[in-house]
Amino acid sequence: MWIKVHPIPECSVREQEALGTMFRNILIAIDGSPLADRALDTGLALAQALKASVTLVTVSEGLSALEITALVRINADEAAEQYEALAEKVAREVLMNAKDKAAPVPAQAVLVKNRPAAVGIVETATVQSCDLIVMASHGRRGLRKMILGSVTNEVLAMSKIPVLVTR
Repeated sequence: MWIKVHPIPECSVREQEALGTMFRNILIAIDGSPLADRALDTGLALAQALKASVTLVTVSEGLSALEITALVRINADEAAEQYEALAEKVAREVLMNAKDKAAPVPAQAVLVKNRPAAVGIVETATVQSCDLIVMASHGRRGLRKMILGSVTNEVLAMSKIPVLVTR
């Protein structure tokens, strides 16, 4: 379900000011997927309504130890380097496109390399003094959730600041 955020007319000026001081810097986690793009739109609309700035973050996890071991066994060190270079290039493109889209809102872009996604998101929110994390969730349930895991669930479990989840 997609919800477009609009200024809430029934809020008093005092209530809007309170919200504006509560959320001054909103972290928006993105990965270039259509679902993350919707979270980006929601986060930017909220930031604009509250006159907040945004921190755009994407995390490139790098190769796992198992993947590195497999590549070493087939003498594919160059393949690992190419993978990491390509992952960084794609992540930078995702961030620059998001920053362009954020144009009316003060925004900074952060690329976190070689960290688990949830850890990178929560650490960035802490380091950048963010007041809110906005991110997407696929809404998986049951066995699919157990097998695939959920970065969103990990962020919800680790974060000490509010998390707004979009679908």
